[in-house]
Amino acid sequence: MKKTIALLLALITILSVALVSCGDKKENNDAGLDDGLVANNNSTDGEDTDDEDDDDEYDEIEYDDSSFSELTGKAYAVWNVNKRVEPSRASTSLGVVNKFDVVELLEISDDERWYKVKHGEDTCYVVAKYFSTDAGIMTYDDFEESEIKTVYIDVEETIRLRVTPNYDIDENVDGIIERDTAVQQIGLSTSGTIAKIKYNNKVYYMNVKYLSDEPVGEFDPEKDNNQSGNDQAAG
Repeated sequence: MKKTIALLLALITILSVALVSCGDKKENNDAGLDDGLVANNNSTDGEDTDDEDDDDEYDEIEYDDSSFSELTGKAYAVWNVNKRVEPSRASTSLGVVNKFDVVELLEISDDERWYKVKHGEDTCYVVAKYFSTDAGIMTYDDFEESEIKTVYIDVEETIRLRVTPNYDIDENVDGIIERDTAVQQIGLSTSGTIAKIKYNNKVYYMNVKYLSDEPVGEFDPEKDNNQSGNDQAAG
């Protein structure tokens, strides 16, 4: 009888250890899921990634050169996305395309899951569903509508008009605008630093330090010596 009890206790102990081990293994596997995105503290908006996107098909499909077709144009990141050496989430990451960054499109996979792109100095692969070719949808999540008002461009000569709120790249520049030009301010970032403006029926983004509530007239070097910055353009 004592031997039977001892045997049962031993079996219970073994089963308990096995269950704990399986639980640890599952937890570790879940923690290692790579959804093709990263949470980047240096990103434009610092937003976390979508950890629930664990589409295994991105890892199961094998691609070669014949799987891609030539593509031209630009695309805008709608999230923070890994830049991959190969079209696989298991491939080495070269870094991150930050949300609102612009990439140059080079190729697209036949199943439209992957883009081959040029971003900065890197030629790489990115998950296509996290990009849009429509610049019009690129607005910060933390922008709020504000009272529509007329404001005036307050720079030395001219400043670039940007179609997205990202000031780190040149691909989002859509021309320039001159000093003292009137525009409509239609929104403001919650940080209060970036204004959403409307000019010639198009929406642009500009640092509020380059806007004035009153007409500014001609540039005065003594009065306006603070109105200079990297985003200003030569006339």
